[in-house]
Amino acid sequence: METTSILENLNDNQKNAVCSESKNCLVIAGAGSGKTRVLIQRIFWLISSRKISPYSILAVTFTNKAASEIKKRLQANLKIKVENMWVGTFHGICYRILRNNYSKLGMPKNFQIIDADDQLRLIKRIIKESDIEDDQIQPKQYVWYINKKKDESIRSNEVKPDDFVTKQYNLIYSIYDEYCKKVGLVDFGEILLKVLELLTKDQETFVYYKNLFKEILIDEFQDTNSIQYKLVKILSGNENSVFAVGDDDQSIYGWRGAVVENITKLQKDLSDIKVYRLEQNYRSSGNILSAANNIILNNSSRMGKKLWTEDSSGELIKFFSAFDDGEEAKFVVEKIEDLTKGDFKRSEVAILYRSNAQSRIFEEYFISKNIPYKIYGGLRFFERAEIKDVLAYLRLAYNTRDDNSFERIINTPTRGIGEKTKSSIREYAAKNDLPLYYAIEKMCEKKILTNRIFESLSGFIKVIEKIKESFNIENLPEQILEVIEITKIKNMYSSDKSEQARSKIENIEELVTAADFFSDENQFDDIPIVESFLAHASLEAGEGQGTEWDDCVQLMTLHSSKGLEFPIVFLVGLEEGLFPSRLSLEEGNLEEERRLCYVGITRARKLLYMTYSQIRKQYGTEEYQMPSRFIGEIPSEVTEEIRPTKGESFFKSNLDSNNPISIGSRVMHKKFGEGTITASEGNDNNARVQVSFDKVGNKWLILALANLEILK
Repeated sequence: METTSILENLNDNQKNAVCSESKNCLVIAGAGSGKTRVLIQRIFWLISSRKISPYSILAVTFTNKAASEIKKRLQANLKIKVENMWVGTFHGICYRILRNNYSKLGMPKNFQIIDADDQLRLIKRIIKESDIEDDQIQPKQYVWYINKKKDESIRSNEVKPDDFVTKQYNLIYSIYDEYCKKVGLVDFGEILLKVLELLTKDQETFVYYKNLFKEILIDEFQDTNSIQYKLVKILSGNENSVFAVGDDDQSIYGWRGAVVENITKLQKDLSDIKVYRLEQNYRSSGNILSAANNIILNNSSRMGKKLWTEDSSGELIKFFSAFDDGEEAKFVVEKIEDLTKGDFKRSEVAILYRSNAQSRIFEEYFISKNIPYKIYGGLRFFERAEIKDVLAYLRLAYNTRDDNSFERIINTPTRGIGEKTKSSIREYAAKNDLPLYYAIEKMCEKKILTNRIFESLSGFIKVIEKIKESFNIENLPEQILEVIEITKIKNMYSSDKSEQARSKIENIEELVTAADFFSDENQFDDIPIVESFLAHASLEAGEGQGTEWDDCVQLMTLHSSKGLEFPIVFLVGLEEGLFPSRLSLEEGNLEEERRLCYVGITRARKLLYMTYSQIRKQYGTEEYQMPSRFIGEIPSEVTEEIRPTKGESFFKSNLDSNNPISIGSRVMHKKFGEGTITASEGNDNNARVQVSFDKVGNKWLILALANLEILK
């Protein structure tokens, strides 16, 4: 390719980065600034102008999709076999190195890669065969521990356990490693760790790859973890060139090991490094960029940049303050209906939320209006495993002849019922023409089981019988709460610190709210409400979500939205404790939450709606919400507030200088009863009071919304 064609349609900053003569480069590329194009054009420039062999270039991406896109663009312009170039993910590149060097690591030629599901099954098998019984540590927690240690390039024999729990974790790690080595299995973390050990301990191999990779290019550098950074550093060998592209403002994967500090660390560890900034945005309107710039300015730990566009300011950002989460969902769905009657397709609209559990209420409204939607990168609410588990307990208690539900939950949470025991139960049931639940009752009565299995099955029967008793509770949300407590199903995830586990707990809690919503909307006097709710859940799981070929609205978490863009974005649930999340505030991760908000805002091209609720039902309880601090960080001149059809504005306070409410006042609340005001904070639109209620204890209330009656 000619240099002129390589630089065609690049702006000045992009050209400077592509043609840099500096040994090492760090490109801080803002959202929508054309970073992938810069990385690809850099490869073309190295080949045409610097005469670097295409096969001496290592280009690393974070997803197979990104790697495929780069290969596709390279293939269209290079007259070589692109498949032989070193372009791929960290795992893909390292797998290729392992395939060429397996014997040096004592690995069999036919070693096999195992995925996350295989890894979990293997851990369960090891626990069972080792007779390790510890209900406090779930198999998934062992997987999380092993993967974390490998990401930190730490072997089990390098861990110094200082307490019983760490010893237990490390014991399983050690047994797991030995088993994998014995039978030739390699998990994802092991792929990287083995290559790092190979390059560190085998000088001949290290020299070979150091001499091979003259130019190393890395995309999404802000998402690198500890071991990936070490691999980049060792392969560069202080001789090869590194071209790292990333955006510290879009580092949102700290919970899975990404180290945003790697961007600043690279500048210290590599000599002769030049920093380039790509700030011109080709995606979003001026007002959207103004919102993003002003929010991210509140983070102190950043490289610094300011996105801008040659396009117009565009539409103002729309704020909508809903009375409750039901009104929020209703507004969003009806607004999407209006927008898609005009120039926009449903597939051009995305709803972004902080927590996976938030999708549920939007799904309800989409289904009721027969609007196709798709959960991007995930399942519909009633299809999620943890929701199906809780519902299976309900189904079996309601109908003890339901063998499908029995099979699903007999060992969920884990109670030591393996396949051998399940087979025995099935055989007994078939021989005596009994449903599976009745079969275990008879087997326990006749005591034809080992003591351990007898205890487990007896405990399961007690759980189901307790759930049956909960059907006497008239309130459906309270029934669901009781089932969750009886089954202890949240304990499966509570000690797991991963984002996935947190999401599952939030989903289980949202099921209580779903039951509350169903109770309000559906009252059938002739059918037990639990039966109606189970039928409702089955029907909702079976309809509404579009296929990949349908024109459907996109629903996704903010984390899933990274790398995507849409003409219209609804950023929902902007409330303190939800976004930023309560856990992130407790753990000191506010800056990552703000980066997540920045990512969400910059997904929008033309229209951005930001919504929040004054009251949100959480775990079946109505809670007054404060607007997210991120809303207050957006300049008022780029926003406008859309009013609901009923209720007062969230920003309008009923406080004035003559307001008689003060600390010590006795008040009456419609729901919570009588109480005494014990504290207050904020003023005007953010005024809140703490009330010590006689019957329900302390609660914080937004004064403008609480409608407190002063008692004389």
